[in-house]
Amino acid sequence: MRLEPSLLAAARQDAGLSLEQAGEAVSRSAEALRRYESGSLVPASPVLARMAKLYRRNVKDFYTEGGPDLVAARDAAIKARNATLTPLSPRQVQRAAVILSEGNAKLGNMAAQRYRHSKHGNRSGDRA
Repeated sequence: MRLEPSLLAAARQDAGLSLEQAGEAVSRSAEALRRYESGSLVPASPVLARMAKLYRRNVKDFYTEGGPDLVAARDAAIKARNATLTPLSPRQVQRAAVILSEGNAKLGNMAAQRYRHSKHGNRSGDRA
């Protein structure tokens, strides 16, 4: 079984909804819905479930028999996306660790300072 994008568009139109109305109802942009309906983007399962509920359809209504397996297609897309990611060099990893460590130290100092002020009844907004 495979997701049939044209069935998404037909269901939305049958429900009398514009891309903007449907997108707002399922917390996605009209552009995202346009891409789902064109087949250039596959909606995540929770989004597909919200669309089915909105259109008063069963999720199965959006699938057809035959064609490429949806799981295999999604796996291929993930593999292709991951192939384009450039791994960090050891120097970049080390620098990122230093930056995170420095940031955590600053946050710890700020928290300790606020605790000391609150313990003594001095809040940051109070003036002596």
